[in-house]
Amino acid sequence: MKPENIPWGSVGADYIIEATGVFTTTDSAKVHLKGGAKKVIITAPSNDAPMFVMGVNEHSYNSSMEVIR
Repeated sequence: MKPENIPWGSVGADYIIEATGVFTTTDSAKVHLKGGAKKVIITAPSNDAPMFVMGVNEHSYNSSMEVIR
């Protein structure tokens, strides 16, 4: 199933964890938003999305950041 066809909104899934390693850029991960997700968390290194590591820079995260929109 293509991520844009998954009905995230209808099942109440607001936050999607993208852990496939396939959708690692903001543009490719945005497809989850088409299904109703509010935010996408990418677990793989990304060339264009902010990256946060616990114990290193998590203090710089702000929940109002538009990481993927």
